[in-house]
Amino acid sequence: MRRAWSRRSRCGALVAAGLVALACSPPRECAAAGQEPPRIVGVMPARRGDLLVCEVRTVGLPGEKLSLSMQSGLVSSVELFLDLLDGEQRVCAGNHISFQLAFDLWEEVFAVEEGGRRRRFPDLEALQAYLARLRDLPVAPLSSLQAGERFEVRVGFLLHPVAPEERERVADLIVGDGEGSVAESGGSQEVSISLGRLIRLFYRGEHERPRVQSEAGSAWFRPEELEDATP
Repeated sequence: MRRAWSRRSRCGALVAAGLVALACSPPRECAAAGQEPPRIVGVMPARRGDLLVCEVRTVGLPGEKLSLSMQSGLVSSVELFLDLLDGEQRVCAGNHISFQLAFDLWEEVFAVEEGGRRRRFPDLEALQAYLARLRDLPVAPLSSLQAGERFEVRVGFLLHPVAPEERERVADLIVGDGEGSVAESGGSQEVSISLGRLIRLFYRGEHERPRVQSEAGSAWFRPEELEDATP
């Protein structure tokens, strides 16, 4: 005898389908489709009040895997690591910023959330245009820069088809507690174990910070040479 799926189970099935599609997608799908792979192409430092900020220019974001993930109902993220290097190539300050990317399945709009601010975009093209030019990203207080010394800002990113903050919710949705199981017998347990393995495969190495997937540096500059950031 079968029982009707609850809304929780239907959501779990949708999320599971998205994970399976991501795990099985070809690694060079973007290149095959004639799209540039996501990468950073420029870093421009500037000043904003008492802060060193930068503009990061990219191509190819959000990319095939993040787009597929978002449109499956998952929250993706672009994780940025901003490092300030001194003249001896030592990291002397920096910042870490995460952009949460989502697609509203009901309203069919994209959204980006960062630092408590949420922006909405009517379509994928508008989201791509926003991610191509990330402005006014804080790097460090200007007081930490010695006048006359040379510095460089290096920025790298990691792309997460499923945002780290989303993982607990995804695991709970898929594995669950047996509610809305497919069959009265061992079917629910069997499905939960299989999807649990998929989650572990998909999140392999989550406790280690992997190498950034793309990185670029600014031109060398001195604090007194910085221009004001464009409003």
